[in-house]
Amino acid sequence: MTPSPQPPPRASAPLGPRFYEHSCFCGCSGRLEMSKDPRPNRIPSFLPGHNAKTGFEQWVADNRGKHFCACGCGESFEPSRQHRRKGFPRFKRGHALRVTHPRAKNIAGWVREQQGEHSCACGCGRTIRIHPSYYRDGIPSFRRECMLRLRVRENHPNWVADRSLVRSGRGGQYLVPSIRREIFQSDGYRCRACGSTENLTTDHVIPVCEAGDGTASNGQTLCVDCHKEKSRRDRERYWERRRNERAGEADGHHRQPA
Repeated sequence: MTPSPQPPPRASAPLGPRFYEHSCFCGCSGRLEMSKDPRPNRIPSFLPGHNAKTGFEQWVADNRGKHFCACGCGESFEPSRQHRRKGFPRFKRGHALRVTHPRAKNIAGWVREQQGEHSCACGCGRTIRIHPSYYRDGIPSFRRECMLRLRVRENHPNWVADRSLVRSGRGGQYLVPSIRREIFQSDGYRCRACGSTENLTTDHVIPVCEAGDGTASNGQTLCVDCHKEKSRRDRERYWERRRNERAGEADGHHRQPA
Protein backbone atom coordinates (compact mmCIF):
# COMPACT_ATOMS: atom_id res chain seq x y z
CA MET A 1 0.00 0.00 0.00
CA THR A 2 1.58 3.20 -1.13
CA PRO A 3 1.40 6.19 1.20
CA SER A 4 -0.69 9.11 0.12
CA PRO A 5 1.34 12.04 -1.15
CA GLN A 6 1.86 14.90 1.34
CA PRO A 7 0.95 18.41 0.31
CA PRO A 8 3.91 20.67 -0.38
CA PRO A 9 4.88 23.00 2.48
CA ARG A 10 3.37 26.43 2.37
CA ALA A 11 5.73 29.25 1.81
CA SER A 12 5.93 31.67 4.71
CA ALA A 13 4.42 35.05 4.10
CA PRO A 14 6.93 37.80 3.58
CA LEU A 15 7.52 39.99 6.59
CA GLY A 16 5.92 43.37 6.40
CA PRO A 17 7.80 46.61 6.61
CA ARG A 18 6.58 47.21 10.24
CA PHE A 19 8.19 44.06 11.64
CA TYR A 20 11.57 45.66 12.27
CA GLU A 21 10.60 49.30 12.62
CA HIS A 22 10.20 49.21 16.49
CA SER A 23 13.27 49.10 18.75
CA CYS A 24 13.59 48.59 22.53
CA PHE A 25 13.40 51.84 24.46
CA CYS A 26 16.29 50.90 26.74
CA GLY A 27 18.78 51.60 23.98
CA CYS A 28 20.03 48.04 23.52
CA SER A 29 19.19 48.22 19.77
CA GLY A 30 16.97 45.15 20.15
CA ARG A 31 14.07 44.82 17.76
CA LEU A 32 10.49 44.35 18.93
CA GLU A 33 8.27 41.83 17.17
CA MET A 34 4.69 42.68 16.37
CA SER A 35 2.06 40.85 18.35
CA LYS A 36 -0.25 38.39 16.65
CA ASP A 37 -3.18 40.20 18.25
CA PRO A 38 -4.90 42.10 15.45
CA ARG A 39 -5.93 44.87 17.82
CA PRO A 40 -3.89 48.09 17.61
CA ASN A 41 -1.40 49.39 20.20
CA ARG A 42 -0.16 45.91 21.10
CA ILE A 43 3.52 46.54 20.35
CA PRO A 44 5.48 46.69 23.66
CA SER A 45 8.04 49.34 24.43
CA PHE A 46 10.74 47.09 25.96
CA LEU A 47 12.05 43.63 25.42
CA PRO A 48 11.22 41.12 28.20
CA GLY A 49 13.19 42.04 31.33
CA HIS A 50 14.53 45.32 29.97
CA ASN A 51 11.81 47.51 31.47
CA ALA A 52 12.50 46.98 35.20
CA LYS A 53 16.29 46.87 34.90
CA THR A 54 17.01 49.70 32.55
CA GLY A 55 14.12 51.87 33.80
CA PHE A 56 15.36 51.74 37.41
CA GLU A 57 18.95 52.44 36.44
CA GLN A 58 17.84 55.44 34.44
CA TRP A 59 15.71 56.67 37.38
CA VAL A 60 18.70 56.32 39.72
CA ALA A 61 20.89 58.30 37.36
CA ASP A 62 18.28 61.04 37.07
CA ASN A 63 17.75 61.39 40.85
CA ARG A 64 21.29 60.95 42.18
CA GLY A 65 22.48 64.11 43.91
CA LYS A 66 19.12 65.94 43.65
CA HIS A 67 17.53 65.14 47.05
CA PHE A 68 19.23 66.45 50.21
CA CYS A 69 18.59 66.00 53.93
CA ALA A 70 16.39 68.74 55.46
CA CYS A 71 18.57 69.13 58.56
CA GLY A 72 21.08 71.23 56.64
CA CYS A 73 24.00 68.79 56.73
CA GLY A 74 24.38 68.90 52.96
CA GLU A 75 24.30 65.12 52.50
CA SER A 76 22.24 63.76 49.64
CA PHE A 77 20.18 60.57 49.46
CA GLU A 78 21.38 57.59 47.50
CA PRO A 79 18.33 56.53 45.42
CA SER A 80 17.03 53.04 46.12
CA ARG A 81 14.06 50.93 45.13
CA GLN A 82 12.28 51.87 48.34
CA HIS A 83 12.66 55.57 47.47
CA ARG A 84 11.23 54.94 44.03
CA ARG A 85 8.22 53.16 45.53
CA LYS A 86 7.53 55.39 48.58
CA GLY A 87 9.35 58.63 47.83
CA PHE A 88 12.32 60.34 49.48
CA PRO A 89 12.08 61.13 53.23
CA ARG A 90 12.84 64.54 54.70
CA PHE A 91 15.76 63.45 56.88
CA LYS A 92 18.43 60.82 56.70
CA ARG A 93 18.46 58.19 59.42
CA GLY A 94 19.25 59.81 62.79
CA HIS A 95 19.33 63.38 61.42
CA ALA A 96 15.79 64.29 62.55
CA LEU A 97 17.07 64.68 66.13
CA ARG A 98 19.22 67.61 65.03
CA VAL A 99 16.18 69.72 64.19
CA THR A 100 13.69 71.04 66.78
CA HIS A 101 10.09 70.81 65.66
CA PRO A 102 8.39 74.23 65.63
CA ARG A 103 5.53 72.85 67.76
CA ALA A 104 7.74 70.84 70.11
CA LYS A 105 7.32 71.47 73.86
CA ASN A 106 10.46 72.44 75.71
CA ILE A 107 9.90 70.05 78.61
CA ALA A 108 13.57 70.05 79.60
CA GLY A 109 13.50 73.83 79.97
CA TRP A 110 10.29 73.63 82.00
CA VAL A 111 11.92 71.10 84.36
CA ARG A 112 14.91 73.41 84.87
CA GLU A 113 12.60 76.34 85.64
CA GLN A 114 10.44 74.43 88.14
CA GLN A 115 13.31 72.63 89.90
CA GLY A 116 13.58 73.82 93.51
CA GLU A 117 10.45 76.02 93.37
CA HIS A 118 7.97 73.66 95.08
CA SER A 119 8.20 72.59 98.74
CA CYS A 120 6.58 69.55 100.32
CA ALA A 121 3.20 70.31 101.93
CA CYS A 122 3.92 68.15 104.99
CA GLY A 123 6.15 70.85 106.50
CA CYS A 124 9.46 68.99 106.32
CA GLY A 125 11.06 71.91 104.47
CA ARG A 126 12.38 69.83 101.57
CA THR A 127 11.71 70.59 97.92
CA ILE A 128 9.98 68.29 95.46
CA ARG A 129 12.20 66.91 92.72
CA ILE A 130 10.57 67.73 89.40
CA HIS A 131 10.15 64.85 86.95
CA PRO A 132 9.38 65.32 83.22
CA SER A 133 6.12 63.38 83.65
CA TYR A 134 4.87 66.13 85.97
CA TYR A 135 4.47 68.36 82.90
CA ARG A 136 1.54 66.13 81.87
CA ASP A 137 0.26 64.86 85.24
CA GLY A 138 0.89 67.91 87.42
CA ILE A 139 3.27 68.54 90.31
CA PRO A 140 2.35 66.57 93.48
CA SER A 141 1.94 68.24 96.85
CA PHE A 142 4.06 65.74 98.81
CA ARG A 143 7.36 63.98 98.31
CA ARG A 144 7.16 60.23 97.91
CA GLU A 145 8.92 59.56 101.23
CA CYS A 146 6.58 61.93 103.05
CA MET A 147 3.52 60.40 101.37
CA LEU A 148 4.49 56.93 102.64
CA ARG A 149 4.87 58.37 106.13
CA LEU A 150 1.54 60.22 105.94
CA ARG A 151 -0.48 57.15 105.04
CA VAL A 152 -1.51 56.95 108.70
CA ARG A 153 -4.90 58.63 108.81
CA GLU A 154 -4.28 61.01 111.73
CA ASN A 155 -1.07 62.41 110.21
CA HIS A 156 -2.52 63.22 106.80
CA PRO A 157 -3.50 66.90 106.43
CA ASN A 158 -6.67 65.98 104.49
CA TRP A 159 -7.92 63.48 107.07
CA VAL A 160 -11.59 63.91 108.05
CA ALA A 161 -12.35 62.63 111.53
CA ASP A 162 -16.11 62.48 110.95
CA ARG A 163 -16.38 59.70 108.38
CA SER A 164 -20.01 60.55 107.62
CA LEU A 165 -18.76 63.71 105.87
CA VAL A 166 -16.67 61.71 103.39
CA ARG A 167 -18.22 61.43 99.97
CA SER A 168 -18.35 57.74 99.12
CA GLY A 169 -20.84 55.04 98.23
CA ARG A 170 -21.08 53.90 101.86
CA GLY A 171 -21.40 57.30 103.48
CA GLY A 172 -17.80 57.16 104.71
CA GLN A 173 -18.41 54.04 106.82
CA TYR A 174 -15.85 51.89 105.00
CA LEU A 175 -13.00 50.07 106.70
CA VAL A 176 -9.81 52.10 106.27
CA PRO A 177 -6.40 50.33 106.21
CA SER A 178 -5.65 51.14 109.86
CA ILE A 179 -9.02 49.68 110.95
CA ARG A 180 -8.42 46.61 108.78
CA ARG A 181 -5.07 45.97 110.47
CA GLU A 182 -6.70 46.31 113.88
CA ILE A 183 -9.42 43.81 112.90
CA PHE A 184 -6.87 41.29 111.59
CA GLN A 185 -4.83 41.54 114.78
CA SER A 186 -7.85 41.15 117.04
CA ASP A 187 -8.98 37.99 115.19
CA GLY A 188 -5.48 36.53 115.01
CA TYR A 189 -5.50 36.55 111.21
CA ARG A 190 -8.11 33.78 111.10
CA CYS A 191 -11.58 33.58 109.62
CA ARG A 192 -14.26 33.80 112.31
CA ALA A 193 -16.54 31.40 110.43
CA CYS A 194 -14.25 28.55 109.33
CA GLY A 195 -10.88 29.38 110.93
CA SER A 196 -9.02 29.56 107.60
CA THR A 197 -5.83 31.62 107.33
CA GLU A 198 -5.81 32.08 103.53
CA ASN A 199 -7.51 34.69 101.33
CA LEU A 200 -8.60 36.79 104.30
CA THR A 201 -10.63 39.98 104.07
CA THR A 202 -12.60 42.23 106.40
CA ASP A 203 -16.35 42.57 106.61
CA HIS A 204 -18.97 44.65 108.42
CA VAL A 205 -20.80 42.62 111.05
CA ILE A 206 -23.80 44.92 110.71
CA PRO A 207 -24.00 45.99 107.03
CA VAL A 208 -23.82 49.66 106.17
CA CYS A 209 -27.29 49.45 104.62
CA GLU A 210 -28.57 48.51 108.10
CA ALA A 211 -26.90 51.51 109.82
CA GLY A 212 -23.60 49.74 110.47
CA ASP A 213 -20.53 51.91 111.08
CA GLY A 214 -16.91 51.58 109.98
CA THR A 215 -15.31 51.07 113.40
CA ALA A 216 -13.21 48.09 114.46
CA SER A 217 -15.96 46.86 116.82
CA ASN A 218 -18.25 46.38 113.81
CA GLY A 219 -15.63 44.53 111.75
CA GLN A 220 -14.69 40.88 111.48
CA THR A 221 -12.19 38.74 109.60
CA LEU A 222 -13.62 36.37 106.98
CA CYS A 223 -12.16 34.36 104.15
CA VAL A 224 -13.31 35.01 100.61
CA ASP A 225 -15.77 32.08 100.50
CA CYS A 226 -17.39 32.93 103.82
CA HIS A 227 -17.56 36.59 102.86
CA LYS A 228 -19.42 35.73 99.65
CA GLU A 229 -21.90 33.57 101.57
CA LYS A 230 -22.53 36.26 104.19
CA SER A 231 -22.96 38.92 101.49
CA ARG A 232 -25.52 36.70 99.75
CA ARG A 233 -27.53 36.30 102.96
CA ASP A 234 -27.33 40.04 103.66
CA ARG A 235 -28.61 40.84 100.19
CA GLU A 236 -31.51 38.40 100.51
CA ARG A 237 -32.45 39.85 103.91
CA TYR A 238 -32.19 43.39 102.56
CA TRP A 239 -34.41 42.78 99.54
CA GLU A 240 -36.92 40.81 101.61
CA ARG A 241 -37.23 43.78 103.95
CA ARG A 242 -37.66 46.15 100.99
CA ARG A 243 -40.38 43.95 99.49
CA ASN A 244 -42.24 43.90 102.79
CA GLU A 245 -42.01 47.68 103.06
CA ARG A 246 -43.32 48.14 99.52
CA ALA A 247 -46.14 45.68 100.15
CA GLY A 248 -47.13 47.62 103.28
CA GLU A 249 -47.08 50.92 101.38
CA ALA A 250 -49.25 49.41 98.62
CA ASP A 251 -51.79 48.10 101.17
CA GLY A 252 -52.01 51.51 102.86
CA HIS A 253 -52.44 53.24 99.51
CA HIS A 254 -55.28 51.00 98.31
CA ARG A 255 -57.03 50.78 101.67
CA GLN A 256 -60.40 52.50 101.47
CA PRO A 257 -61.42 54.87 104.28
CA ALA A 258 -64.20 53.54 106.56
